Amino acid sequence: MCKKRVSPSSEQTAERIRVHGVCVLAGPVAMGALDDVQLGTIPESRYSDVIQHLRNSFFADEPLNSAVQLCRPGEPHAELEDHSLTTLADGLSQMAVHATTGEVSLCTLPLAR
Repeated sequence: MCKKRVSPSSEQTAERIRVHGVCVLAGPVAMGALDDVQLGTIPESRYSDVIQHLRNSFFADEPLNSAVQLCRPGEPHAELEDHSLTTLADGLSQMAVHATTGEVSLCTLPLAR
């Protein structure tokens, strides 16, 4: 299963949930803040924001990456980022953005073929 909750004692969580072959990546979100969220396909102009979100909320915590200590939260990793950019270019990825801040709070990238 692809579900993990980080810092459960705080108001912020990061979750990764696999649903029907898609890994949903949810970054830090204040509880109750979903009223102000816009959903949609990830445009190329937001790829760098999504990569930053993945650096902070997914790459280091993904179970295999974590097991081999592949990277640390927030740090770049060329191979993971290249793979993510290739997946983003397929045009099937979705994101949730806070309407007031423009911050990416969740993104879905289809799993590798």
